[in-house]
Amino acid sequence: MTWPTTLAAIGAWLFQKPFAFHAHGGLLEDRLVELKSKHLKWLLFRYAILPFLKRACFLNCSSEFEAENVRKVLNKPILITPNYQDISSIPQIPPAGAHSKNLRLTFVGRLHKDKGIYRFSRIWKSFAGEGDVLQIIGGQDDRYGRALVEEFRDDPRFVFFGERDRATTFQIVGRSDALVLPSGLEGTLRENFGNVVPEALAVGRPVLISQRLAWRDLETQGIGFFLPENDSEIVALLSNLRNSDKPLAPPSACRNYAMNFDSAGSASEISRFLDLAETFARGRK
Repeated sequence: MTWPTTLAAIGAWLFQKPFAFHAHGGLLEDRLVELKSKHLKWLLFRYAILPFLKRACFLNCSSEFEAENVRKVLNKPILITPNYQDISSIPQIPPAGAHSKNLRLTFVGRLHKDKGIYRFSRIWKSFAGEGDVLQIIGGQDDRYGRALVEEFRDDPRFVFFGERDRATTFQIVGRSDALVLPSGLEGTLRENFGNVVPEALAVGRPVLISQRLAWRDLETQGIGFFLPENDSEIVALLSNLRNSDKPLAPPSACRNYAMNFDSAGSASEISRFLDLAETFARGRK
């Protein structure tokens, strides 16, 4: 949870106003386990923050995965609302290299332990041959990110782009066979949604992702691949993808799935939220 959320909850209690809040990954099981390892922070959360959050009328989660975690902590009504985006504005980019026997993946996100990119990069280094490339887009603002760039930047199988604007990011994703989001590979799983997933699908590219995350139907939809937990099994998956026909998934199927998260479809979700808020507000009168 963030301090603005906590302060807002305290303010609502002081002024006796009903309130709801968005969990925003703050109540994921792995995050709470990590919090428990920091004694003072856990005491603050348990005895100062959580009591106020329990006064909420209901809360909002980005996925059923996040809601499953929240139900272990709070017995409250939960409204599940995906992170809608302007998907229709993202260009669908035709795939290139249909007969290529190389593999080109793209990672988009902070160079942080939560994203699992360092461990995946070590695995990629053990697998990749000439012509295989891992494109990495994202800023680094701590020792983890700096160490990652320092270790792999001179290897031609890695390309570090740093931070890029949305339009450039979509073009880079379009030059790859798939997006990879290895969140959870290095322990703590703190990815409650993963906005880059529908963005990459909108471009027309499938996603490599942990099956522990919110996107549990990507394989059955034929637009994604689950990353195993074991390094050797990940290498086997990468080898299979490299030798597979390209594109790895039908771009139209990727795009059609991504359109489920277009902001144009959010009106009904907003209406549900407002109706629920009004119901609880009336109940307090």
